[in-house]
Amino acid sequence: MTAHYHQAFVRRSDPYELPITRNLYCVCLIFVIVFAALWVPGESSLQLPAAIYQVFTNYTVLWICLVIALWHIVTTNDRKLKVTEVAFGSMFATAAALSGGPWPWLFLCGSVWLFLRGADNSVSRQALFLVFALGMHEALINLFGAVFGDALLGIDAWIAASLTGWFLPGVVATGTMLQATDGHALVLVWGCSSLSYVGDMMLLCWALAMLIAGDAGVRRDLWIWMLLVAMITIALNTARLGLMAMEPQMYQYLHHGDGTIVFRVANLLSVVGITWLQADHAIVRKHSAV
Repeated sequence: MTAHYHQAFVRRSDPYELPITRNLYCVCLIFVIVFAALWVPGESSLQLPAAIYQVFTNYTVLWICLVIALWHIVTTNDRKLKVTEVAFGSMFATAAALSGGPWPWLFLCGSVWLFLRGADNSVSRQALFLVFALGMHEALINLFGAVFGDALLGIDAWIAASLTGWFLPGVVATGTMLQATDGHALVLVWGCSSLSYVGDMMLLCWALAMLIAGDAGVRRDLWIWMLLVAMITIALNTARLGLMAMEPQMYQYLHHGDGTIVFRVANLLSVVGITWLQADHAIVRKHSAV
C-alpha cells in the first residue's frame, strides 16, 4: 500500500523538461525582448554605458510597470521549463533583436501568449496579461498616430482651448494648432498627444494595483479607476498645451523648463492616489466577503 501510494503521488520526471522554472525563463525572455525593442544603436552617439542608461531613463513608467509585473511572475511557483518553450522563446527573442518598429513589441506579445497558455497561478496570469497589454500598447500607439493622428490632435487642441478659456481666455483651436490673440501659435505634433500619455498612466494604475493589493487589486471594476486616470491625464496634458500656446515664455517654461516636471509629478501623484483608493477599496471588499 505504501509503495502504491508513493508511486501514485510522486510525479514522474519529463525528459523534455529543464531544471529551471518556466517563470524564471519567462522573466529573462521578456526583459531581453523589451530591451531590444527600446535599444536603437544607430541613433545613439553616446558611449555604451550612457546609451544603456538612456534606455531606462527615457521610458521610466514603462520599466516601472514591467518590473512590477516581472516580480509577480518570478515569485510565483510554476512547473519546470520545457525544451519546446525554450525553442519558441529563443525564436521570438532573436526576431525581436533583428527587427524594428512595432515588430519587437508584437514578438513580445507572442512570447507572453506562449507562457499564458500554461500559467496556472492567478497572480502570474495577471502579470502576464499586464505585459501583453504593455506590448500591444507600444505596438499600436504609433499606428494610431499614423492613421488617426490629425483627428486626435485636433481633439486635444479643442480641449486645450476650452480648458484654458475658463480662466485665461484668448487661445483658440484651429485644426491641430493653438493660436493666441497676440499671434503666438503652437502646432501640435504626435508627441504632444494625450493618447501617448494615457496608455502609460493606465498601465501604471494596473501595475500599482497589483503591487499594493496583489490579486485582490485587479478586480472587474479596475477599468473604472483606469478611466478616471485617463480623464485626469487628458485634463492635465491639454491644460499644459493651452498654457504653452499663450506666450513664448510659458512655452519655454512648460516644455523645456521646470514646468514639465511639475505637470509630470502631478500626473504621477494623481495615478498613485487613485490607485491607492482603488486598492484599499478592493482589500476592504475582499475581507468583508470572507
